[in-house]
Parts: sequence; C-alpha cells; structure tokens
Amino acid sequence: MNLNGVHSISWRKRKITDVLEDLQDGDNIEISEIFRLGRSMLECMEILFIATQKGINV
Repeated sequence: MNLNGVHSISWRKRKITDVLEDLQDGDNIEISEIFRLGRSMLECMEILFIATQKGINV
C-alpha cells in the first residue's frame, strides 16, 4: 500500500519476525507502548497472538 509516498511493509518482513522466531517459551518482550509492535491494531493483535501461542510474555 502506498499512502502519499509512505510504503506499508508487512510486519512479517520486518525485524519483529526474527525476534519472534528467536524467542522461546518464558522469554519477555518489553515495549513502552502497544503501538510499537505494529503499524495497525490488526498487526499488533496478530503479533500478540503469535507471542502468546509461543509462551512469550509481552
């Protein structure tokens, strides 16, 4: 998607994908604000779902 010259990159193509793959059950992700996880509420919810499925604490 391109909105006024801003390109939207799927979260699956960003660094968070590597982080989620490397973390294991019981590991923690600390963020100052929930919107730091994703660029939309849907992305944030999807990332949180995957993290909780793996036992990662956010």
